[in-house]
Amino acid sequence: MKEKTALRQLEVKEMFVRFFDVDVSEETKKPQPLGVLDQADSIAIECKIIPVVFITNRTFLKLTKTEVQELAANIFKKVNSIHENYDELQIDCDWSGTTRENYFFFLSSFFLGNFFFNNSE
Repeated sequence: MKEKTALRQLEVKEMFVRFFDVDVSEETKKPQPLGVLDQADSIAIECKIIPVVFITNRTFLKLTKTEVQELAANIFKKVNSIHENYDELQIDCDWSGTTRENYFFFLSSFFLGNFFFNNSE
């Protein structure tokens, strides 16, 4: 593949890879992953893969604290189902004043709730 050859020639050491987005389902009104990458291992190059997950702002609008914690756990499980060997993860969200509290509670739940840190041991 041309892409793999180019990555090797450029000596790429790390790559941010979009694993999936999270948005509210129109049918269930619950957060769900969209555009999920099948396998990060299919990239099969010798560089560090940094998973990226984008969460829409509206995902956080009507969630309770318990649902925010469930979202954190579900995203962690989904990322690990795609690729388990990572020590860094990027969470992206265009949060607003109305979702700020839930978004930062999500980050606390995710990163301080031992989901992420237990993965890198």
